Amino acid sequence: MGAHIDEKRVICDGRVTIYQRTDVEKSHWQVRIKLPDVPHIRQSLKTPNEREAIKKATKLYEEMLYRHERGLTLKRYRFDEVFDLYLTFLAEEVKIGNQRPHKLVDQKNMSRYCREYFDGKFIDTITTGTPYASTSCRSTCCRKPG
Repeated sequence: MGAHIDEKRVICDGRVTIYQRTDVEKSHWQVRIKLPDVPHIRQSLKTPNEREAIKKATKLYEEMLYRHERGLTLKRYRFDEVFDLYLTFLAEEVKIGNQRPHKLVDQKNMSRYCREYFDGKFIDTITTGTPYASTSCRSTCCRKPG
């Protein structure tokens, strides 16, 4: 690690290191996590408190280890990010003739509703019940024909 380290603590049997940097204005704790066959994961813990930093780092390590052991991506993606990738992919498919153009238009029109209901949600937290938990979704999309 760099020369700008003020304090450093090693936890979780040496797989997690928390440290404070001296070359930044706010001295929040940072974490560096080492998992098997993965480059070090580094991020800010956004707290100047050492005890809170240890708790956050331990929790983050356990979550990353859980995801790594199950073959899941370590980075969590939000719905908007995944949906934008899908629309880009679909546009390419239309361009080369594998999909009909109206499908892309339909998906873009539908996206305004999806973005509203899943705003800010991580893709791995969305379940089949998620849209129905939203009051606005129930009142607009789920009306019984009458």
